[in-house]
Formats: sequence, C-alpha cells, structure tokens
Amino acid sequence: MSKAGTKSVKFALPLPLMIIIIVALLLALPVVATGCRRSSAPQDENDAADQNRSGATQQLSLAAYFPLTVGSTWSYLGEGMEYASFTREVVFARGQRGQLQEDNGGTVIAAVYEITEDAITRIYHAGEAYEVEDLLDRVAAPESEQVVILRTPLAVGTTWQTQGYGTRTITATDAVVETRAGKFENCIAVKIEGEDSTLHEYFKEGIGLVMREFESEGYRVTSTLEEYDIK
Repeated sequence: MSKAGTKSVKFALPLPLMIIIIVALLLALPVVATGCRRSSAPQDENDAADQNRSGATQQLSLAAYFPLTVGSTWSYLGEGMEYASFTREVVFARGQRGQLQEDNGGTVIAAVYEITEDAITRIYHAGEAYEVEDLLDRVAAPESEQVVILRTPLAVGTTWQTQGYGTRTITATDAVVETRAGKFENCIAVKIEGEDSTLHEYFKEGIGLVMREFESEGYRVTSTLEEYDIK
C-alpha cells in the first residue's frame, strides 16, 4: 500500500484535485546453532556454508513478513480518503515470485513481488488490471521503477534508497499496531520519506502489511488491517 518525488500537496487546491493527487501517491506504492566439532574442511568452505545458512535464514524471515501463498487475502479499512480502503489477494505464485491483485474501489492494480536473500521487491505493476492474468514471467520493470519494500538486515537503522520513491528506513522491530483484525506486537516499522510527505508501513511476521499511514502537510490517510486469511 506513496513514495516521494511528487509535487507538494497544498490545502489551497480544490478538494477534488487534492484527493486525486493523494490517490496517485498511494497507488504508486505501492503490502519470511549447531554444536562445536572438529572439521578437516578448509576454513573458507566453512565460512561459505555459514553465509549460505545465514542467507537462507534471512530469506525465510523476509518471506514471513510478506506471505505470497496463493489464495491469501487481506482487507484494509481506510480513513482520511475514499480510496484508502482496499483488498489484496495473491492470485499467482511461482518460485520466488508472487502476484497480488489489489482493488481499492477505484481501480485494480496487478503487482509482482520477488523475494530474494536480502530484499522484497516489487518488480512489476500495472493499473487498470481488471482481468486476472499471470504476469509472473513478465520481464521485470526497469530498475528505476522497481520498489524495494523491505530488506535485510531486519534491524533498526537499515536504510535504502528507491529511485523516485524516497528514502526508506527501518525505525522499529517491536512496534505495536492495533487494528480491527487484532493487536499485533513486534511489527517491523518502515518510514518512507519524500520531499513533501511521509509514509509509515508496518509488517507483522506471518501476516504481512498490517497498517499504512500517509502524512503530507497535516493531511493524514490511514489503511489498517480489518480481515485476513493466510493460506
């Protein structure tokens, strides 16, 4: 579910135009020890094995924060704007990729996400996607249009740039979020800073995105989890 590089949203604008601008911003978003023993193996091989295990653990951790199992659904309740409410469903999944169909009542967006060892990336998206079509094998969008949603290490202070979509920083790994779907503890909070706006996204292990909060010059729009079904 807002990135930067957009023009400032001014309250002087007519309300309909303001709403259109904020909708555009939101739609641009863009939501898992072994015992000691002696070994004759060379040290570099042991190091490589350790790195592989570490990478596998990180990938499992990332996947847990962004489930991509077919049939999983999420429903979000919006406040502050008509199109802040939306639903998501995983319609296709294969290998490291999964495709989400997102409907906010105004349009339907198809987005393909890829989970690697160190990042969850939206590699392709298209608006007005009213027909459900398998896009998993589509050529990924240019790197400048891809959006890294979450990356390792999953620790406070981890920061990355996404061209045209602002600077993202993990600000908490123990955030508490209360929604109609329940109270979620130990959420990962990501802050996305743009030129004139700030977006906060909260991810819960085993569930995914549980809340999104957009702020621009005093204007606030939220989308919070209302119902979900993880397959």
